[in-house]
Amino acid sequence: MSLQINLMENSVIRELVLKHERESEERGAELGQAKMLRLMLEQRFGKLPKWALKLVDEADVETLENWGLKLLDAERLEDVLPRPRSNRRRLPALKKRNASKKRNGAK
Repeated sequence: MSLQINLMENSVIRELVLKHERESEERGAELGQAKMLRLMLEQRFGKLPKWALKLVDEADVETLENWGLKLLDAERLEDVLPRPRSNRRRLPALKKRNASKKRNGAK
């Protein structure tokens, strides 16, 4: 005599399984849309810079869809993807030189 247990009859386990399935489907949709957008951007603008690849890879489905629509009218990559601002700090020597120019009235 064998004992069979249907784990999906347990409400806690069922919710965990369903949640995992939803998350997997969402991630699959993100990966698929990201791949398609990368292909379309590369076809239109050539090899993509690292910052663009990073943005596309980290975007959610809604953002990817919006960028895909922007691509239809875009003339430049920056018309589709927002170029991140540089986080680099200005070098101290450059700051001093610019401060000196301002004191002396130079542009």
